Amino acid sequence: EFHYSHTELDGDRFAYHGTGGELFSGALKASGVMIVFTILLTVAQHIFPPSAQLGIAIGFYLAVFLLIPIAITGARRYRLSRSSWRGIRFSFHGRWQEYLGLIARGMLLTIITLGFYGPRFQNERRAFFVRNARFGSEPFLYDGSGKELFGHYVKAVVLTIPTLGLCWIWY
Repeated sequence: EFHYSHTELDGDRFAYHGTGGELFSGALKASGVMIVFTILLTVAQHIFPPSAQLGIAIGFYLAVFLLIPIAITGARRYRLSRSSWRGIRFSFHGRWQEYLGLIARGMLLTIITLGFYGPRFQNERRAFFVRNARFGSEPFLYDGSGKELFGHYVKAVVLTIPTLGLCWIWY
């Protein structure tokens, strides 16, 4: 709330309408899900033979991978729905299924291209969040492309060792 009430645009400040109780409730839910998953993994490792444990571990990490887009889009939806400017609320309409597809495809292509798909992938994620945001009934627009980032990315990769990784700050 502090940052919202101290951020001003065109003479008016932003407002945050969320409560600490809502944030605490969300944190408890997320913690509960992770505790249940961890308990299930631990119990499964004791019940099933060692030959099945690799499959169990892979299933655990796949489940966590599926939960990440749900958590990210849910957090964005919550944060924007509790924000306003000049009495008009923001909102987020992105679906976690669409974000999951974007993440899975982007990660796979980034791995296959040894990281060189990364700038485009970053741009696609940013476009997803901006294009699915609304101010009242008006959608936000986004027309960036990964082309502008690619040269900076290559420069950062080349300068990583000589700068001990500090070049990534400017990327």
